[in-house]
Amino acid sequence: EDKPAGVIAFGQDITERKQAEEALKESEERFRSLSNAAFEGIAITEQGKIVDANATFTDLFGYHFDEIIGKEVEILVVPENRKLVVERIQSGYEKPYEHKALRKDGSVLDIEVCGRSVLYKGRECRITAIRDITDRKRAEETLQKTTKELQVILDSVPAGIWYKDTGNRLLRVNKAGAESIGMKVEDVEGRLVCDIFPEDAEHYYEDDLEVIKSGKPKLGIVERMQVPGGEKKWEQTDKVLYWDEQGNVAGVIAFVQNITERKQAEEALRESEQLLRSITSAAKDAIVMADSLGNISYWNPAAENMFGYQEDEVIGESLIGTVFSESSADASKERLEQFGKTGTDPAVGKTSEMQAKRKDGTEFPMEVSLSRVKIRDQWYSVGIMRDITKRKRAEEHLRQESQMRSTLLDNLPCIAMILKKGTREIVASNENARKVGAVPGKTCYETCAQRDDNCPWCLAPEVWATDESRRIEVEYRGTYYEGIWVPLTEDLYVHYIFDITERKEAEKTLITYQNDLKSLASKLTSTEEFQRRQIAADLHDNVSQTLALSVNQLRRLRKSAASGDAKIIEEVCQTIEKSMQNIQDLTFDLASPTLYKIGLEAAISELLNEQLRDRHGITCKFSDDKKDKPLDDNIRVLLFQAVRELLVNVIKHAKAHEVEVAIQRENDKIQISVSDDGVGFDTQEAETSIERSGGFGLFNIRERIDYIDGSFEIHSQSGSGSRFILTAPIKTKTDLSPEGYDGS
Repeated sequence: EDKPAGVIAFGQDITERKQAEEALKESEERFRSLSNAAFEGIAITEQGKIVDANATFTDLFGYHFDEIIGKEVEILVVPENRKLVVERIQSGYEKPYEHKALRKDGSVLDIEVCGRSVLYKGRECRITAIRDITDRKRAEETLQKTTKELQVILDSVPAGIWYKDTGNRLLRVNKAGAESIGMKVEDVEGRLVCDIFPEDAEHYYEDDLEVIKSGKPKLGIVERMQVPGGEKKWEQTDKVLYWDEQGNVAGVIAFVQNITERKQAEEALRESEQLLRSITSAAKDAIVMADSLGNISYWNPAAENMFGYQEDEVIGESLIGTVFSESSADASKERLEQFGKTGTDPAVGKTSEMQAKRKDGTEFPMEVSLSRVKIRDQWYSVGIMRDITKRKRAEEHLRQESQMRSTLLDNLPCIAMILKKGTREIVASNENARKVGAVPGKTCYETCAQRDDNCPWCLAPEVWATDESRRIEVEYRGTYYEGIWVPLTEDLYVHYIFDITERKEAEKTLITYQNDLKSLASKLTSTEEFQRRQIAADLHDNVSQTLALSVNQLRRLRKSAASGDAKIIEEVCQTIEKSMQNIQDLTFDLASPTLYKIGLEAAISELLNEQLRDRHGITCKFSDDKKDKPLDDNIRVLLFQAVRELLVNVIKHAKAHEVEVAIQRENDKIQISVSDDGVGFDTQEAETSIERSGGFGLFNIRERIDYIDGSFEIHSQSGSGSRFILTAPIKTKTDLSPEGYDGS
């Protein structure tokens, strides 16, 4: 029982398995042989770990095979790309993509990755092919950089650069070229020339074919072109060939420069030269040009007139021997020699005076302005010459006048200064001004007025603005001055200062006397009126009554007298009655009873009717505003006298047919207007010739009205009648009463 009874054997045929294993082994060996021979790195990963890799892969990343197997794929990727790589492995992404890889030594390389899922050793894995594209990326970067640098260079060129192929297509254009036609680079490249320049494309292509066929560049093509949507402009084009890598003609490069400004400048230069010649020909000053040796090369018509030589007589002749006198010629010769040695001339750019001579030998003073000009690499001297004989005489005359004026200025009985406009700086002053410190360099206000700023009454700015004289009287620190400002030149003016204190005091005294005279005249007028009224009263009360009594007695006597005596007595009575009427008229002329008994309005109306209408046949109109006018007696008398005098003037001088008088009250004033349709007169002439003595003329009316604070206006014109306006206060504080007047 303890010994084995025998062996039971189980047998199985494994031939197929062995064959399969052999086949798998051979397949793996073929895969490894193929993968190791591949130029790309190949790796098999399972769940993000490397399970197999070829030699190219291990060499690419710098690892041994044993070091890499089992490692996470992430160690071969730079940190910033790891998330992307893991996502694409997990998602089964099968399209090629690029990222940056990390070698064992820490260096970075650019790789292109392409992977897909496979069944490896019975497991689902991912096979990935990796290609090192570092060199390609560097080449691309270099190319990109080179292309960018080339574009920068092209765009920095101010001329337009156009690359065209043999079919007249625009392959490349720089920024200047595109901007020259108002377009963008991207809108130009790739288009046919005929699309952009429909009018000129055929002409441009002819030039291109000529260059392509001849193999020679065509330079300096100058033509006008039509800018799309713009005006025509001038361009200069140089066209050259360019070839491809195989040496075949690829097309034409056109270098285009906009020369519109140059062409315009050339045209302007031609016009300028024509204009310059026209100006120099028309110039009143002599214009002479000479070369560096001093020989005349240009001689304008004014030079012919000034010196007496025709142009063909002097061209090529020595300037020094032709134009200048002997004394001036020596100095000019020295300057010319200095210019020949040093290339400089101290007279250039300056104006100098020299003695010149004419063809007939006469000498005259000349002003010369010299300049140098370079024409075609040769220097020329250009002299603008002017005959200053008249100016010299004027300067001498002015010098004499200035000396005379200076003498007169110093003898003026006032302060006199010549000042600068704007600054008030003293340029010149007389002896009286210098006594108060008003000397050149200082200002008028700091010397004459002893102020730190401009005088507030100064009228100098008005003189500067209007170029007209100004005058003012001012009291300053107890002294009266008269200031006069007179414009002298564009930059200067004269200021006179007179001390008029004595005159002003005399004027004050005169005004006092005048006021006293006005008062006396007014009182005399009132006294005269008082006396006239007294005389009128005496004539009325005594003489008229006595005569009336005499007439009554004579008529009683006539009743008892014989018929012859009665007739004589009646004639005597009529004579006495006529005398009584004359006395009554005289009484009215002396003093209007109506004025005192009824008022001013009634007296003036009565005056119009009896004096103008009845006696002289003049149509009269009278109007009154009917307002109460409680006038002072003296004002009432004064206004009546004034109106009566105006009406007398109408009768004597106006030759009027109609007179109108209007009275109205305005507030506390009364206004009377007297108008006529007579011959009128010149008011300005009348103002200077108004009677100033005797009677109660216009001057006296004005004086009397002015004394009571009223006004007297005169409006007249020859042939258009006259109008006089009297305005006076209702009441006045001015005492016009005559001596002994009791108000009755």
